Amino acid sequence: KNTQVPLMATIYSTAARVVVMLGDATPEIELAVAWTERYVENRFTKGALYWWRLDVARIFSDKARVNRVHAACDALHGMIQIMTRPYWFRMWTYQEYLLPKRQPLTVCGNLKFNTSTMLADPAKYSILKRIDRSIWRDNYIPADEVASLKRLWHAVRDEFIEVCNYDEVSSVRQNRMFENREAPGHHFRRTYHRKCQNPRDRIYALYGVIPDLQKAFPPDYNKSFEQMALETTIWMIDQEGPMIFTLLPFAAANAWNTQLPSWVPDYRPGPAQFISSYRGLGRISDMARRTREMESTVSDNGSEHMRTKVSDNGSILHLPAQRFGKCQAVLQFSMDPRMIASQLIRVIEMIKERWSDIDDKIQMHNQFAIIWLVFDNNSQFRNVAMWYDRLSKIAELGPSVTEEEMWESEGSTKPLIEHLRTFGGHRLFLANNNNLYLFGISPGAVEDEDIFIIPHLLNRPLILRID
Repeated sequence: KNTQVPLMATIYSTAARVVVMLGDATPEIELAVAWTERYVENRFTKGALYWWRLDVARIFSDKARVNRVHAACDALHGMIQIMTRPYWFRMWTYQEYLLPKRQPLTVCGNLKFNTSTMLADPAKYSILKRIDRSIWRDNYIPADEVASLKRLWHAVRDEFIEVCNYDEVSSVRQNRMFENREAPGHHFRRTYHRKCQNPRDRIYALYGVIPDLQKAFPPDYNKSFEQMALETTIWMIDQEGPMIFTLLPFAAANAWNTQLPSWVPDYRPGPAQFISSYRGLGRISDMARRTREMESTVSDNGSEHMRTKVSDNGSILHLPAQRFGKCQAVLQFSMDPRMIASQLIRVIEMIKERWSDIDDKIQMHNQFAIIWLVFDNNSQFRNVAMWYDRLSKIAELGPSVTEEEMWESEGSTKPLIEHLRTFGGHRLFLANNNNLYLFGISPGAVEDEDIFIIPHLLNRPLILRID
């Protein structure tokens, strides 16, 4: 392996053609391929002819309009099946798909097609725009059939969008040639979901697309995974500075059972979503921007205190940061959604009582609501008033009420109950300085007097504890 692994990049980058084998085809995949030939590539094939006929027939026939919606649903299912095939979840296929000079040819059963063309963003979402929405208002089609068709379409559409959100699966190449200028951290981010038998291959399988890392640390399967993780992280910090911490996933201390320093990313597959969920949160981004503006006014003559670096013995990370303020521990959430609802209500009421000297309680309430959005960007509850009533209903449910009865009695509250579970076991804390209060949720224990900081160039907050 130490000899062969370094050769793999040359094999794939100089190959005449790389063929991707996805397994057997299904009727839905056949429809998806035919849809791409018809609407994306504008080819006149046997498969594309099926869609041509439907487009013509639906002008004259309501039945054909219904059939086309069913066909569109099946084509979406076909794309979902393609995107969820095991090929896209194997670590070694990442460089195999990226390195060839020509687009890899995808083979599925007897079908041959270009996956990157089918799954490029414009192509993926054009099928959603091509649905005939006027059918929902068609008086010539029975109302119950229209309602059933609408439910089917929305269910398949939502499933499709959810799969498309995993850009690492569906947008590996996006119809462009691989550029070696891609930052190393991006490759680790795009492969966090992929799996391999040997944990060392979490890193070695990316050597083909990060050749400088391979030069720095040639493959050595006698090394421990922990040593590789530490070496790789120190190398990337030297290459990219603090930006790697916006790309790589981190595990909570109790989930990453290792002697490595806490700043070493978790290179294992499938990290908890919580650790990277602060990315893009508006308030934190605003503070990070103000921090950068403030720092830009200070001349940086290569001074050591402004440089991200690791100590010579590889144990301590020196990370310049802006101190925001001290933390106050508020509570630890229960695991029971009914209890969590009660706890959230109690905090809302506590804002009025315990922090009565704060001038802008409305802003503090809204900031408390912002942490809800950290866990669920699709939430309809954009401020405290919108979800206080729903939380009250859940909190009032007695312990004898089963989950099924809970959902049946509340109806649309089911997503809210499921969402409350994401808070289970986490800690709620408050961070403040002279100008601003911030609520936060942490998977680990937060104690009074802990220090809340915003690292230089990052929008991900960190909490430090003085030893």
